[in-house]
Amino acid sequence: MAVIGLSLLCTSPKYHRRGAAKALLAPMLAIADAAGLRSYLEATPGGRPIYEKLGFRAVDVKEFDLDALTHGKMRGIYKLAIMIRDPQPL
Repeated sequence: MAVIGLSLLCTSPKYHRRGAAKALLAPMLAIADAAGLRSYLEATPGGRPIYEKLGFRAVDVKEFDLDALTHGKMRGIYKLAIMIRDPQPL
């Protein structure tokens, strides 16, 4: 099945919880819905809740060992949620 992917979305902290992310995502989601395409993205822990509110669901979580990846410069496990959203009726 073909998908439309979102590769990067960032908002300034001064716009958090004010609808900025939703406004940025709306055009992409409208295109995906009109074409009947599933949407795909990888969500950080901080971004995951907004994507869930917009109809995305986690299908997997990838964990990265920061200590191993950065040779000890960073510690802990970083998690990215693999998320999809089925096309919504127009």
